[in-house]
Amino acid sequence: LAKSTGRFLLSMIRRIQNARDFLSSTDEVSNALERGMKLLYTGDEETVNGQQCLLLALGTEHEDQFVREQLYAVSDEQIFVYSVLRDRWEAL
Repeated sequence: LAKSTGRFLLSMIRRIQNARDFLSSTDEVSNALERGMKLLYTGDEETVNGQQCLLLALGTEHEDQFVREQLYAVSDEQIFVYSVLRDRWEAL
């Protein structure tokens, strides 16, 4: 049980890091990170357009809280950004 739990955790850490790297490679997120914003894995997953995605938030980190400015769903192949105005995921 301990070995399978350890493998699962390592697999999840790799998935999160890959999603962060993929998202950070976009101009939109790269520029925001250069301006001091942070990426945070929300701990959630969602199926978007048939793809299993990890949810990552881009925002500002303050002493007592993280303020989310944008929400992204990242699969192995595609990135989606959540449009609050349209209440839907859109391909980035």
